[in-house]
Amino acid sequence: MRKHGAKLQVRDAFSMIGKGVVVVGVLIEGAVRLKMKTIANGKAGEVRLIEYRDEVPEEFDKVGSDVSILIHGMTKEDITGSILFFD
Repeated sequence: MRKHGAKLQVRDAFSMIGKGVVVVGVLIEGAVRLKMKTIANGKAGEVRLIEYRDEVPEEFDKVGSDVSILIHGMTKEDITGSILFFD
């Protein structure tokens, strides 16, 4: 089993047609980077954009902070209470 690189507690999610799903939540552990993978509800996704306080970093590691993440390849219906991200 692969070790995850980050865990996000999801508070909200909304679909962006043609882009994927934006998840908004609190980073519980680790760091999220662009192009990291995730699997939920049998679908694979990839981090395409990270937004934190009007900034667009390539990596986000502020545990306990709110962040928005665009995941390509998933829909709102695929998102559950928390998401694990993998390198």
